[in-house]
Amino acid sequence: MDIQDEAMAGLTASWIVAGPGADDFQDDLAGALEDGEPLSLHGARRGLGETLYRQSPVAAQEQLRHKSIETTKESYSHIEASKQADVVSELLDRRS
Repeated sequence: MDIQDEAMAGLTASWIVAGPGADDFQDDLAGALEDGEPLSLHGARRGLGETLYRQSPVAAQEQLRHKSIETTKESYSHIEASKQADVVSELLDRRS
């Protein structure tokens, strides 16, 4: 389990994103390092958002409290681009 997994263990998405425990969570992250850089609450939110988006864009929208699904899709468009690139690569590999 890496440091982000440990930081996220047992925490609900709403608590991390906007709950009353967010300040305590930020304090915990401030003392943790990954690749020599301190972790941030925004980084945790982005990581959580990516994990949720891969499972369900609607769940990500709801937990991140975006007003529209379009905001969520725009924020995580790199995931869709990566999926599309994988599909194209697979199709091209089949032709070889």
